[in-house]
Amino acid sequence: MAPKTDTPTLTPKSYRNKRSGETHVGFAGIDPGFERNPGVGRAAQLEDKFRQSDRRLAEGLGVTPAPPRPLALDQTEVQPVSAALTLESYQEEAPAVAARLERTLQAIDQVHSDGELPPIPVLPLSRDGDAVSILGELIGVDPADSTPELSLAHEVGHQLDWLLRGEGADMADLIAVISDTTQSRRLRDLRDDAEDAGNADLLDLLDEIDDIYDREKFARAYAQYIAWRSGDAALLSQIDAALADDSYIVPLRQWPYAEFLPIALQFDILFERVGWLKRT
Repeated sequence: MAPKTDTPTLTPKSYRNKRSGETHVGFAGIDPGFERNPGVGRAAQLEDKFRQSDRRLAEGLGVTPAPPRPLALDQTEVQPVSAALTLESYQEEAPAVAARLERTLQAIDQVHSDGELPPIPVLPLSRDGDAVSILGELIGVDPADSTPELSLAHEVGHQLDWLLRGEGADMADLIAVISDTTQSRRLRDLRDDAEDAGNADLLDLLDEIDDIYDREKFARAYAQYIAWRSGDAALLSQIDAALADDSYIVPLRQWPYAEFLPIALQFDILFERVGWLKRT
């Protein structure tokens, strides 16, 4: 029997929804609801859901930063970080890079305020190709830096680290959580192995790494915290690149996101405690 190829004749027919009382126009012989594809609407809902989901959750990392909470009615906003950092030199000498640095300041302002930072110029300079901070005086970021957003966040971290230490802020819990991460434990294991082997050269190298790590861990964790909490695409991309870089003897640059969660929570607690996060 040959299949029918003629287009069927569709006769409009009205149906009354007994529950809502509304009249629906469909077609004779097709029950209401079957004249459309219900999967299309469901697919649109799922697409919208995933579009709004956190980038990290969508990638299966299982870490979802909570959005910043609104200020209480009786609370006042303290000075944003962007009010202390000036980009005039960059805007004159490297406007394209200045726009990228402005993005970092906006990301920081989304996450917290500072209240106490003095005016600090951000200058187009570096020290041996690296960004540089001088306490309360300046931050330098090389215009040729391939990751100026992350570099600025890192150097702001140094300024805040010094400020918090100078004010006697209790950072013990934050430092303890960082010290309990895989990279910190790996450093300790390497030292133990070097001591057992009597490897003086490796011990000297580990001393240097320990010194760098101790000075850099707050700033590196802070830069990742800003990327994670703000959700800024450029900062997150640069964090991802650092995590994928296996050129270092010990991966000290950043932390895998699953391991970074307790560090981020300790930053929340610290900034809440010092009044930089005044939330409901």
